[in-house]
Amino acid sequence: MDSADSTLVEASRPAEQPVGLEGGKDAQSGSFKRQRDPPNLVDPQPIVEVHVISPFGHTKTYRVHQNFICYYSPFFDAAFNGNFTEGNTRSMKLEDTSTEAFGIFVNWLYTGDIENNKRDLPSCEALIHLWLLADLVLVPRLQNEAMWKLEEARLLRKRLPSSVLARAYEHTSKGSPLRRYIVRTWPNIRNCVDYDKYPLELLVDIINSPNYRACSTTGRAMTATAWKERELPLGNYFVNEEECSVREQRVAEPETSERMAKKRRIEEAEQPTEKGLSCA
Repeated sequence: MDSADSTLVEASRPAEQPVGLEGGKDAQSGSFKRQRDPPNLVDPQPIVEVHVISPFGHTKTYRVHQNFICYYSPFFDAAFNGNFTEGNTRSMKLEDTSTEAFGIFVNWLYTGDIENNKRDLPSCEALIHLWLLADLVLVPRLQNEAMWKLEEARLLRKRLPSSVLARAYEHTSKGSPLRRYIVRTWPNIRNCVDYDKYPLELLVDIINSPNYRACSTTGRAMTATAWKERELPLGNYFVNEEECSVREQRVAEPETSERMAKKRRIEEAEQPTEKGLSCA
């Protein structure tokens, strides 16, 4: 393996124990239960390889201690401790995610810190990718910590980058905390000069948000209420960390991005259609 394309993360302090995790594989029932005790490196531990393939086709291989990545992520726990090829080869491919975000994730596994390779606050784009990755690999605590950092980065950089909004909407479903956060922090719909650059669902969410109201007589576009809050109640945009009882099929079998996208479309189709705001 080319050392330039491989990252071996060695021992550091583990992050705190997440809420609601329970231990190992139940020999009688065959169901997956999480490890009760936080992982450590006192004894030699097996290494697993995750080959991360970015949306742009770039591949980077990360080598991580199996007990760490499986303790914090039910997704990887199912892959490497289940009856799958990945459990035998201790290797798997992870497609359609940012290599930078996965590197931040691996660093977080060992240190509990969210930082880039310069030990600084990651960009808004990287943090949105991190939130999406944490959603994919079922680590709600990391989603919430990424949300804290995203708000910090947004205030520092004044706004969220438009370049990542399409991806955020593509990989989330209606009512997602990330979608609601994006809409809530949108500065003004009049800033959307090139509407075709933005997801249609985003524009609809903005128009239907409480911060905007329709013009009743002129038929003009929405007018935004002044958004002056420097500190949002971020708890409104957190996921429930105690809800580790996600759907059995997500834990029992690692899903590809294609299957997850299909499932999201089905979920959205089952939800009732939202009514648009009436004109004032």
